This record gives sequence, structure tokens and C-alpha cells, in this order.
Amino acid sequence: MAIARAIVAKKIEAENHSKLIKLDFLKALGKARTTDDIRYVEAKTAQVWWRRWTGFKMLFTGPAVAGQWFSFQSRYIGRAQDRLGKLSAQFTARGAVHPIQVILNFGIIPLANQK
Repeated sequence: MAIARAIVAKKIEAENHSKLIKLDFLKALGKARTTDDIRYVEAKTAQVWWRRWTGFKMLFTGPAVAGQWFSFQSRYIGRAQDRLGKLSAQFTARGAVHPIQVILNFGIIPLANQK
């Protein structure tokens, strides 16, 4: 619990939230009693952080790229689900569909593999 709490606290600090939002997240983190509670706080901070990127404009040179790549809209990604069709959009890091998501995932790989 202590390690998970410390990691999420550092993440909250690094996300550069406004002072009030940061204090609210740190307070919620302090009240967390289980690792699920800590994961919930981390997920909420991530949602706030990703919303800041909405509408971020990107420029590309070279070969043509997908039109939706020129502006970031959401971290929410729709998922296909066999015969049942498509699941509703979910806030997820898996299956990145935009360059900003890919860059973040690529940057996390070395950190996740440190010993």
C-alpha cells in the first residue's frame, strides 16, 4: 500500500494539476484504504490529465497521415467485441489509436522495464 500510494502521489505531482485539484487528489489518496482505492484515484487523475490534451493540434511533414491525427480528441477508445458489436468507448492505454497515445505508451516501456 505504501509503495502504491507513493507512486501515485509522485504521478499527481508530475501531472501539474492546479493547486486545488492536486490537493483534492492527494487528500483522496490519503484516505485510500485498499489498492483498489489507490488505483481509482490514479484513474481519476489520469482522466483529468488527458482531458487537457483535447483539441491539441499536431503538425506532420512527410507522407500523408490520417485526418483524425491532426487534433487529439480523447483517450477513450471504442473496442470491438466479437459478434456483439462494439463496446462503448473506454478510458484505456491499450490499443492506442492516436500519436499522442502511442508516444506516451512508448515512453512508459523503458520505465516499466527498469530494474
